[in-house]
Parts: sequence; C-alpha cells; structure tokens
Amino acid sequence: MARNDRAMLVDTVYDALKERIMDQAVAPGSRLTIELLAVELEVSPTPVREALARLAAERLVTFEPFKGYATMPLLTQRQLADLLHVRRLLEMDAAQLAATRAILADLRAMERELAAMDLLEPTPQYRDFRSYVHHDQLFHEALVAASGNVFLLDTFRGLHVHAQLARLVHEFGEFDNRENAVEHRAIFDAVKAHDAGGAAEAVRAHLDRYEWQLGEFLDSETHPARR
Repeated sequence: MARNDRAMLVDTVYDALKERIMDQAVAPGSRLTIELLAVELEVSPTPVREALARLAAERLVTFEPFKGYATMPLLTQRQLADLLHVRRLLEMDAAQLAATRAILADLRAMERELAAMDLLEPTPQYRDFRSYVHHDQLFHEALVAASGNVFLLDTFRGLHVHAQLARLVHEFGEFDNRENAVEHRAIFDAVKAHDAGGAAEAVRAHLDRYEWQLGEFLDSETHPARR
C-alpha cells in the first residue's frame, strides 16, 4: 500500500473510532480490542493500532501494558472544574497578552473561525458537531497564539480540552451555539480594541458558563460520573 493510501486509511479508522467514542456508541471506560475493531471496520490491526495511539494522545482512550486500550471515562464534576481552572489560567493570561500584542493576521485568523462557526447549526451528534468543535478549537488556539507566547500555545494544545468538553456536550444532549457566538464575539472585540482587562473577563465569562452548565449536568443524581 502506498504511503498516502496508508495514511488515509489510518485517518478513516481514526475518524470512525473517534465518532464512536464521542457519541458513546462505545461506553466510557470500555475495553477496546484491536483485533475485534479490525474485523468490524474491515481493516488489518495495524491502522487500528495507529488510530488508537492518536486517540490516546488526545486523552480519549487510555493504554495500560498487558491490558490494552480502553475508552477514557467521562470527566467527573471535580475533573471538569480542575480542567477549566487550568484553562482559565492559560486563556485569560493569553487574552490579556493578545490584546496588547495581536497583529492583523491574528485578528483575521480569529475572525475566520467566527465566520465559519456562524455558518453551522450543530447538533449533539458528533458527525454534525465535529466541524463546529474544530472551528471552536481553532478560534481559541488563534487567541492563544496571538499572545505571542509559544509555550502558552503548546500547553493549551496539550490539554485537548475541546475533545473532552465535546463528549460532555453530547451526553448533555443539547447545544446552543448562539450563546457561544455572543461570547466568542465579545472576546474578539476586546482583543481588537486592545482592552486587556475586557478580553480576560470575556474569556472568564465564557468558561464560567461552560462550567456552570456542564457542572449542573454532572451533578445530576442519574449521572454515572457524579462525585
């Protein structure tokens, strides 16, 4: 198989497995058997193994020696709070820096992602939600990149926060992109106006809403991840 064909096959397997995980067709915490997945997807074990390694890097699956792969459990309420605490530390600082350092190219990059999200009407199904999550992630990466601090950007990317939150959005069963649009625009406008304090507060408001809405859901008596 040519190298490009092999890479495309791995991408296809990766997309199929990620969709199953995000939509919880494979339950959180379930074991993943490479040989069985290869049979189901009608491929050899090699692309499955490579796809699972990519998903592990995104913290969507775990790997243990002698046990193999399993889907990552959903975030608990405490883990959600801790994740968003770290995200506030990074993004609020990045937003303040971006308001003083952003150049036209940075603003255009942010605005492109805003425009792309405005064209989408996502549902909680990952197949519909995937493009929105992608542009949402790129918007926030563009914001952090506008800080001019590559270490902030590398650390932010390493959180894979959008993949983790997208799993909860699916479980939550609803998504209002209008609120996101208003909050994203407030962040962008503050950065564009060189309002460092306003940019940081706009980020805080955006992340506070996520934590409140998803935290309430995770606090439900019926939710298995409740703590």
